[in-house]
Amino acid sequence: MGLDKAQLERGGQTLLGKTARTLEEVAATVWLACGSEARYQDLGYPLVLDEEPGRGPLEGLRAGLERLQDEWLLAVACDMPALACELFAPLLSAAVEAHVDLVYYGGEDGNEPLCALYRRTVLPAVRASLEDGRHRMDSFWSGRRADGSPLVVRALAQHPHWVGNESPFQNVHTPADLAHSSSPPPSSRARS
Repeated sequence: MGLDKAQLERGGQTLLGKTARTLEEVAATVWLACGSEARYQDLGYPLVLDEEPGRGPLEGLRAGLERLQDEWLLAVACDMPALACELFAPLLSAAVEAHVDLVYYGGEDGNEPLCALYRRTVLPAVRASLEDGRHRMDSFWSGRRADGSPLVVRALAQHPHWVGNESPFQNVHTPADLAHSSSPPPSSRARS
C-alpha cells in the first residue's frame, strides 16, 4: 500500500487508535506491538518491540508473550475497521470453558490468528517456529507445550453473516478497502 495502515483514518480516528480503544473495553492492559522500532508513542499505550526485525506479527506475538505476566494474551490486528468488542466475549468464554492453549475464529473466509486468544503455554512453540524460519501466525499451532504435550487449539465458527465484505475481520489492504469497509455492529460492551 505504501502507507502505514495503522495511521489510516476513518471517522476521525486512526485504525490503530480505534482498535486500541475497542480493546480497552475487554482488556486490563493494551500494548501496541509496533515492530522493531518504537512507533505510536503519541497514543499513550505501552509498546512491545520485536527483538528480531523481519519476522512479522509472529515476532510481535513472541515479544508480547515474553512480557506477559497474566495467563492470556489477546492478539488483534489494527487493520480491521469493523472489529467490535462483542467478538471477544466468545473467545474469552471458550478459553474459560475448556483447557485450551489458543482460541481463534475460523470459517469460510479462513482463520483469524490476529483476532485470537493465546495462552502463555504457546510460547515454546512460537519460539521453535521462529527459530525454524516459519513466520506465519499459524505455523506453530501443531507445536508443543514446554512439557511436550501438544497444543490444544480451538476454532470458533464465524457467523454466516460475517462472510465477505460484511466481515468484522475484513482487512484493509488499500485506501479503497477502507472507504468500502463495513461499519461495526452496534456496541453492547463485553464484560469480563
